[in-house]
Amino acid sequence: MAGNPQPATYEIPLHVEDIEVDAYYLAFEAKFRGPEDEITGKLEKYTPYVEDILRTSQLPLLDIGMGRGEWIKLLNTKGLKAQGVDQSEEMIRHCREQNLSVVHADALDYLSNLKEKSIGAISSFHVVEHLPFEILFRLLKEAYRVLSPGGILILETPNPENVLVGSHTFYHDFSHKNPVTPNSLQFLAEYHGFKDCEILRLNPYPESAKVPGNDLLTERVNGHLCGPQDYALIAKRAGNKQ
Repeated sequence: MAGNPQPATYEIPLHVEDIEVDAYYLAFEAKFRGPEDEITGKLEKYTPYVEDILRTSQLPLLDIGMGRGEWIKLLNTKGLKAQGVDQSEEMIRHCREQNLSVVHADALDYLSNLKEKSIGAISSFHVVEHLPFEILFRLLKEAYRVLSPGGILILETPNPENVLVGSHTFYHDFSHKNPVTPNSLQFLAEYHGFKDCEILRLNPYPESAKVPGNDLLTERVNGHLCGPQDYALIAKRAGNKQ
C-alpha cells in the first residue's frame, strides 16, 4: 500500500534586488498616481495648512516617504523649508537630481533621532496603508514628540469608504498592507495628543462614472461607489506656536 503522499515543494524565487523594486515603484507612481505636475496641483490645497507655522517658526516640514518629491518642491518654490525621508534609493536619486533635500533612511529611525519640537510640520502621502499597526502607532507617537507646539500633521491615504477603493483599486499596489479608515486614523492621532483633527475627503470619481438618477437609492449607490477615493487627516500638536 502506497505511503502518504508528500506535500508539494516549491522553489523559492530568486531575490529581486531592491534597486529593481525601487525602479518598479517609480514607474508605478507614474502609471497609477499620475504625472508630477498633476500631483503638484492636487497638493496645492495643503499649503494653507502649513504655511503659517513654517514661516513663523522657521522650522522645516518633514515629508515621510516623499516619493518623487512633488510636495517638497512645491513648498520650496514658496520659500518654505521642506525635506524628505525615504527608504527607496531610486526615489532619493530622483529627488536629488532636482536638488531637493532628502535623506535615505527608515522614517521611524530618523524621527526617533530628531530633537523634540524640532519640526514645524510633518506630512506623509499614501504611506500609512503600507505600515503594520505597531509601526504606525510609534510613528504618530514620534511625530507628536518632534513637532513644535502648533505644528501640523498631514496624512493622506486611500479612502475605504469608497467600496471600489476598499475592495479593488487599493490592491493595485502589492506593498499595501490594509486600508485605514478615517475614524481609526483620527482616533489614533487623538490618542497621541493631537488636537483640532479634520478629515478632508478627496478625489471623487468623475460625474460620468455615476449611475444616472436622482432618487435616494441611486445617490447612496453613487456615494459608495463613486465618492472620494482618498482622504487626509490634518491634525495639530497642542500648544502655542513658537
